[in-house]
Amino acid sequence: MGSSSRFAALSGLVLLVSFQASAIPTVVVGVDTAHCDVLSVPAVVEELGTGGLFPAGEQIVSGLLSPSGAIAGVGPAGVNCTTGTIDSPFIANHGVTITNTTGFNFLEVWYVANAQTNLSNLDGSVNGFGAFRIDQVGVNKPLISESVLTDGVFQAGETWAFMIQDYANNAGMLANAFAAPGVPSLGIGDGSSGSIIGVLAPEPGTGGLLIMGLLALARYGRRSN
Repeated sequence: MGSSSRFAALSGLVLLVSFQASAIPTVVVGVDTAHCDVLSVPAVVEELGTGGLFPAGEQIVSGLLSPSGAIAGVGPAGVNCTTGTIDSPFIANHGVTITNTTGFNFLEVWYVANAQTNLSNLDGSVNGFGAFRIDQVGVNKPLISESVLTDGVFQAGETWAFMIQDYANNAGMLANAFAAPGVPSLGIGDGSSGSIIGVLAPEPGTGGLLIMGLLALARYGRRSN
């Protein structure tokens, strides 16, 4: 078996494993800006959302920490990293909950605003719109709670609560509106005020399958030489 054939077989195996582990990938461009924490978003992520426009494996349930979404005082983020990130006393912070009903675990999760949404706890931008990682790391710590393990992994069945600092939406959409696909979603009246994107954690057995495939290819290569 030639090296090119072995490479093709290995590539097919990797693609198969990746396909089995993911739902519908979304291509994004993340840019780190001079705001709070470093924003590092891979080019291919999974977009999560509510409602029937998102297929199984991409669906979450969202809610608010108060009927209006607003939470009193300076919240867990309370960041004053640089100009443009100061927590204004005149604009309410909003608390959002998301419950992972995808069946998958996510190692990293980000919030991305749409064109009508303003916020101040920015880490950078995704596809040109304000974004932050939902976590308890660094200066900007919007993650309020995790219902299963406090490990920063958005696990299947787990509910997270997080804060959007100085949230305002020009279309009057609530902070937990994630019903329309697209990063950002199309615009006014489409059912979204922002997007939730994440990176899948490897499924149990995925690494083992890949290793077995590598070993099989290596053995075949030795026999054919």
